[in-house]
Amino acid sequence: MISLPMEYLFAFKFGLNLIGLWLGQMCGSLFHVLSTQYLISIHYDWEEVAQEVKVRNELDAARVDLISKQVEMV
Repeated sequence: MISLPMEYLFAFKFGLNLIGLWLGQMCGSLFHVLSTQYLISIHYDWEEVAQEVKVRNELDAARVDLISKQVEMV
């Protein structure tokens, strides 16, 4: 969504030709890196994520114990 319009602008509107195509790709890649960095470092509350993972792991462990007990009975 970023690369293609930037490539068009740089290559055809600004007359940079092949260099414009590369610049557009770099702009798209830079946007992708910055948005990912934002999500990783600012957007998520990592303490909350860790608590959710802990709860899910405990539930999975309880399910595994229940299934193993049922298998032993059979």
